Amino acid sequence: RMDDIARRAGLSKAAVYLYFKNKDALFTELLREISSPKLDYIDAFFGRDLSFEEAMNQFAEFLPTVILNSPMPKMLKVMIGESGGHPKLMREFRETVLDRVICAVRTFLERAEARGEIQLIDADLTARLILSPMPMNGMWRILFESDAEAQFDVSRMFKIHALYMIRALSPSGDLHAS
Repeated sequence: RMDDIARRAGLSKAAVYLYFKNKDALFTELLREISSPKLDYIDAFFGRDLSFEEAMNQFAEFLPTVILNSPMPKMLKVMIGESGGHPKLMREFRETVLDRVICAVRTFLERAEARGEIQLIDADLTARLILSPMPMNGMWRILFESDAEAQFDVSRMFKIHALYMIRALSPSGDLHAS
């Protein structure tokens, strides 16, 4: 509720409405503020002329910082909680953030395949597969961050994921579409 947001921000509800016409506008700006630097980084990263293996290994170094040192997991929690009441906002997030990241990864994968470094069955789905540990780890962090027994080495998990992607997509791998 806007009352709750104003209270936690130490502002009056009227002051919040001076900056944001409604909750959707506030969420849109919050998403933009949190995601813009990461999006710019991802665009630049996947736009570089790295080999597939170099990119996967470097990306595996970057992703844990997003999970452990950014507001992304908490933003994910808010988005999940608000998604039913704000379908337009969720669509805008998908179109401006998620689709942009998937496109950057997909384009990189297509370049790597053209260089003969990897073999693909479906570049779009492979991009999503490469990115899939992000929301899973974000949700895990939200749900279990205070449960010491549920903690694990996020950095190592991303490194293993990169290794599996490198192996699975290598030209010598045996991919079978079903």
